[in-house]
Amino acid sequence: MHTKKERRGHSVDPEKVISVIERYQERLERENVPKIRMNIKKTFASLSRDEILAHAHFITDNAKEYAKQGKLRKMGSHLTVVQMCLSFAGWYSLEELMNHNRPDGVIKMEDRRKGHRLDTDKQIFFYENEFYVFSNFSSFMIEWKGKLYMTSEHAYHAEKFEDDDLKEQIRNARSAHDALKLSHENRDKYRNDWDKVKLSIMREILRAKVSQHPYIKKKLLESGDKELVEDSWRDSFWGWGPNKDGKNHLGKLWMELRDELRS
Repeated sequence: MHTKKERRGHSVDPEKVISVIERYQERLERENVPKIRMNIKKTFASLSRDEILAHAHFITDNAKEYAKQGKLRKMGSHLTVVQMCLSFAGWYSLEELMNHNRPDGVIKMEDRRKGHRLDTDKQIFFYENEFYVFSNFSSFMIEWKGKLYMTSEHAYHAEKFEDDDLKEQIRNARSAHDALKLSHENRDKYRNDWDKVKLSIMREILRAKVSQHPYIKKKLLESGDKELVEDSWRDSFWGWGPNKDGKNHLGKLWMELRDELRS
């Protein structure tokens, strides 16, 4: 149906480009990223990471449609925007994106979990690690501002909003995943100062968690002097991200609290 066309000395196969775009879409959908068109003329620096990803998801449909129509110039410009967004969001390095664009075939997209877990093509290992308690998804209820939250993840996402009804919906979400999803679905309602206060809020939530659960305090002290790392292949802010070079803020906060306990 589609033929290869020559562009800037390379053979471009629209069907292979479509495969690339669909892989991006698969990951964006798996992460519950909405499709929202942003005004990127303001520059990426003025947008949050979530907004950049939402714009990337929106643009993928156009890029895919232009690829189907064989409109290579428009396809290329839209694909470039998508990849710039994914790079700014920390999902892929520039080297990886260059590899995605190789003219000799479909992207070889390695599973971003490679090197983070023990999963193989035939086996998935799901038993908790010894220090799973440091995860916000771990099942340790906390009392936060006079109310009970099923997990620290619930409390964190509720703090993003000023709307009391929405905060209660998140507090009563049936799982940490549902709390996260509900938060992302309402990202347009985030409090204006969220990016400025989220680190301090997370610190206080973790402090409440460790003070209310002796077992967590025990495990935190047992961690000794080891570096604590949230080995999330998705998140380069709270974890170490896809390339293991993320900011790891969650791990750093836990280490701060560990130092507090020792002092």
